Amino acid sequence: MKARHVFTLLVATLSAAMLAGAFEYAGTAAFGFPFAVSGLVLVMALALLVADLRADRAAAAAGQAPDAPTPPPEQDRPVDWAGLARIYGFLAGFLVVAHFVSYLVAVPAFLFLFGVLFCNERKVPSAVLAASVGLAVFVIFDQFLPSF
Repeated sequence: MKARHVFTLLVATLSAAMLAGAFEYAGTAAFGFPFAVSGLVLVMALALLVADLRADRAAAAAGQAPDAPTPPPEQDRPVDWAGLARIYGFLAGFLVVAHFVSYLVAVPAFLFLFGVLFCNERKVPSAVLAASVGLAVFVIFDQFLPSF
């Protein structure tokens, strides 16, 4: 199993859990935003997984014509479980901070940390990105959406 399949399966599993959790909302709210977004992400993740598996199967069984250019072989590297655990631990930490502090604080803070620690980006561009996204999250979720 390739690393991208593991990630796609994780996204599909989380989306399915969110889809099931949307039914806990009262009345018609269950079929509103949480249901629509989680359902859409679940469909997209499953479609991506099916497309990737079909492409892998076709590449493995491809009897390409002799005159067709041969693509370079994809290197099948083993899954880096330590790297995946680090990233998923980082995401779990984000959820904990967002739960106990605030989503509006957690998003820019973790975006900055992710840029610096995982992407090896310099601090100034990471800070600008984090501040921009933090401002957008504030405007959308704290100013715009409560008016509905």
